[in-house]
Amino acid sequence: MERQEDRAPPEPSAGQAEQKKVHASVAHAEHDPMTLIRQWAARTGPARKGARLDPRLIYRPASGEAPALYDLAIGSGGAGGGVRVKVYLSLLLAVSPRDREKGTTFTPDPERWAEMMLLADPPGGGAERIRNALRWLHTQHYITRAGGSVTVNHQLSVRGEVKDYIDPYDDEKTYCNVPISLWRQGWLPLLTASELMALIVLLQLQQEQLREHGKDNLVDLYAKDRNKRFGFTDETWLKGVAGLMALGVITDRETFDKRPDEWSLAEVAWRYELDVAVFDTPPAAKLIDNVLREGHR
Repeated sequence: MERQEDRAPPEPSAGQAEQKKVHASVAHAEHDPMTLIRQWAARTGPARKGARLDPRLIYRPASGEAPALYDLAIGSGGAGGGVRVKVYLSLLLAVSPRDREKGTTFTPDPERWAEMMLLADPPGGGAERIRNALRWLHTQHYITRAGGSVTVNHQLSVRGEVKDYIDPYDDEKTYCNVPISLWRQGWLPLLTASELMALIVLLQLQQEQLREHGKDNLVDLYAKDRNKRFGFTDETWLKGVAGLMALGVITDRETFDKRPDEWSLAEVAWRYELDVAVFDTPPAAKLIDNVLREGHR
């Protein structure tokens, strides 16, 4: 089939003209956004597998509060949660094991990061969204800001309570690994907050179940645990899963009765088949165009 870009372009409609403006505001001539995020991944070195995320941020704490990462991305953190969690994960990705004692310091350029995250109007509103994300992460103790510099905290602090930081380089199995292919192939900016958070939960469960039961790509989750363990509302979880299914990351799902014996109450569980190899190839140009046009991620 002949692709749209191979044909002689027709006279632009009003909608197409507006789309061109969006592209022009996001992708400056000197910076291709997809190249920028790949360059960010390249600074980590070829051996890095991904951003290693402390699971204590993923699970609901014993106090009953929302999980910290869910709160950051979707919950009471307010508008801009998707940008916050992508900025935080990108900083974690680049943390150097050599600097884990003193922390790894960056000097992020908000305009360049806005381009990297495919935000509209990088010099203006896009850069401000990055600055807002960094301010929020500083206030909540995920990072420390001093002037234009940012240090990722190596003492994990959740809602002001400082806890010992488990060194991910000494105890890799303890951590949830967010695949580096999200950066190397340019997928991270294209995922919505609900898609990204559902993916992180499934990755954590996959690792947990692989250790305990030897399962690989099949991930089981009780329906009740979506909220009880991870803080998701049904609407947010189903929206995230639907998006991942549309991308081919979840290739199948089914429900089953997961009660231990016939004397126990029925408990509905979902079984998801996960295929993160989807992220090993670049996203389709059409998907990138949709995100640039809609500007909602």
